[in-house]
Amino acid sequence: MDRSDFVERGEVKVDFLKNYRLVSRWATKNNNLSVADLELLFYLDPIVYFTVQDFKDGTLFYSWDKTRFYRLQKENWIEKIYKGNGRLGDHNKYKITQKGKLLINKIYKILIGEEKLPSSAKRNNIMKRTTYIDKVYSQAIKKFNKQKK
Repeated sequence: MDRSDFVERGEVKVDFLKNYRLVSRWATKNNNLSVADLELLFYLDPIVYFTVQDFKDGTLFYSWDKTRFYRLQKENWIEKIYKGNGRLGDHNKYKITQKGKLLINKIYKILIGEEKLPSSAKRNNIMKRTTYIDKVYSQAIKKFNKQKK
């Protein structure tokens, strides 16, 4: 949709989130993450160095998963960059890894239309069409990529 009409009327057209569900499903399916994991990475990304308490604050909105922190650390989505001794507020500090930052930036670029969703089965597990929902999402990806020309 052409945005010039909205600008002329003094309105701002911000519609990049309308495809968030499709893009998030692509990201979770291809990176072995849950939607809650992905959204937690979005929450933690702007925090340069976060603590376990920051992580816990971010998980208040999601389903309970007591292994999430260690799983994300083991799968290289977050990493410890400072080992504190726990005294006087000196705690371990963590950050989103380069792998996590690349995924988040790719999602943003896809949502704002700078990139397309991968449409080959080699780069996108959804395009293998192994389940019914994959078949539905593969059609949606094709339609999404056509509208981004």
